[in-house]
Amino acid sequence: MNNKPLLLLIAIGVSIAVMFPKLLNGQGWLISYIIGGIMLMMGMNLDSFRIKETLKQPKIILLIVGLRYLSMPMIGFMVSKLMNLPDQLAIGLTLVGCCPTGVASNVLTLLSNGDKELSVILSTVNTMLAPILTPLMFFIFSGSYIEVSALSIFTHIIYILILPLLIGFAINGVLLKYHGKNPINQASGLISTVLIA
Repeated sequence: MNNKPLLLLIAIGVSIAVMFPKLLNGQGWLISYIIGGIMLMMGMNLDSFRIKETLKQPKIILLIVGLRYLSMPMIGFMVSKLMNLPDQLAIGLTLVGCCPTGVASNVLTLLSNGDKELSVILSTVNTMLAPILTPLMFFIFSGSYIEVSALSIFTHIIYILILPLLIGFAINGVLLKYHGKNPINQASGLISTVLIA
């Protein structure tokens, strides 16, 4: 995997954010569109046969999701204890571990020629289970309850994850049918990297 462009672009993005914080203030509304763009690129790289084969293994999908929801909050909790972090930072780190995986994992899987279909399915299942598992795991590891809006997560899944993914999948199918190849596929990794940064 060539991760130099990703690391370079993230370093540039972080540097801009640190040096010019006011430049990015109030731009949070862009995040939904950026995530949608990344999922559009992912959709153009998915193989329908691989999706069907992956969905035939629900036990593996549930096992990985279960391990993820157990390990990440636990790691956040243990790191906060080992580093003796103040309560607010410890709670924040634990909360991050309790949240569902992001689209960056899908892009890293794409860039490393990993199982893209499994990665996308796992991200979707993680997000769908978040209204139940995020508050539960946060309560277990922090002793506090956090309210998560199931409706908000559901609309997030549809508009920001599923819809762009299906549009990208359809565009890929049309391009392959009428042109024999999808020229966007070759650049999708770079486009997704820029969007993440």
